[in-house]
Amino acid sequence: MHHSPPTPPLVIGHRGAAGSAPENTLGSLATAARLGVRVVEFDVRLTRCGTLVLFHDDTLERTSDGAGRFDDLDLARILRLDAGRWFSPPFVGEAPPTLDQALASLALLDLRAIVEMKTSPEAAEATARRVAETLCRAPDGLIGMVSSKEPLALGALALRLGPVPRAYVLPEPIPEQFDQAAELGCAAVHLGADALTPDLIARARQRVVSVGAFTINDREHAATLAGWGVDTLFSDHPERLPRAWLGGDDLPRHPRARTDAPPAA
Repeated sequence: MHHSPPTPPLVIGHRGAAGSAPENTLGSLATAARLGVRVVEFDVRLTRCGTLVLFHDDTLERTSDGAGRFDDLDLARILRLDAGRWFSPPFVGEAPPTLDQALASLALLDLRAIVEMKTSPEAAEATARRVAETLCRAPDGLIGMVSSKEPLALGALALRLGPVPRAYVLPEPIPEQFDQAAELGCAAVHLGADALTPDLIARARQRVVSVGAFTINDREHAATLAGWGVDTLFSDHPERLPRAWLGGDDLPRHPRARTDAPPAA
C-alpha cells in the first residue's frame, strides 16, 4: 500500500519578515513578499483615539523612537514615530502603518494575513469591534485568520466576524487551554515552539483544526516540528526554511466542531 507523503507545514512571515526589516511595517510586508512568503502575520493595537495600528508592544521604546505607552497617544502622534531607524538606515522614516494601510499593501503584494489583536482585557471588546469593522471592508480572501492571547477579544470577535477563523495564541501552552480554544470556537492554536512536545501537539489537534508554532528561524528545528505534525511555522527568517514551504496559503477556513458536540441530525 502506498501512502501519500505528509503535507508540509506552511511558513508564515512573522510580523512581516522581522529578521530582514523592521517588524510590523509596510517595509516588512514588502520584504516578506520578496522572500516568497504568501501569508504574513502582524499585530494590531488601538490608539487612544480608537484607530488600529500595526504595533507589538504596549510601550514604544523597543521598536520606535518614541517613549511611553502606545495607548496614551493619538493617531497623529503615532504616525510621526520613526519605526524603522532602530533596525537599519534603509528603513529610517518608516512610520507604524494603520491596519487600513496594511490591508491596501497586502492587496498590492498578493499576500494573505493573520491579524493578531494585542489588547488588555479592558480594551478587548473595543479592539474586537474595530477589527471587525475594518476587516468587513477588506477584499475577500485577504484575511486568513485573526488571533489573540486574550480570550475576551476572541469571544467578542466571534460575535461580530463569525466566518473568519480565529486562533488562540499560547506562548506557554497547557492542555486545559486547548479545551478553552475549542469552547471559544477557535480553528487553531498558535503555540510557543520552545514548550512544544509531540504529545502537546497531538492533544491540541484533538480540539482544533490547525496547530501553529512560533518563532522558528532554524531549518533543523523546523524539520523537527514538521515531523511532529505542526501545520504552520511562524518565522522571522522565512528564507532560512525550505522554499517549498513558503508558497501556500492553506489556512483553516472553518472552525472544527467541538469533539463533545452532539451528532448532526
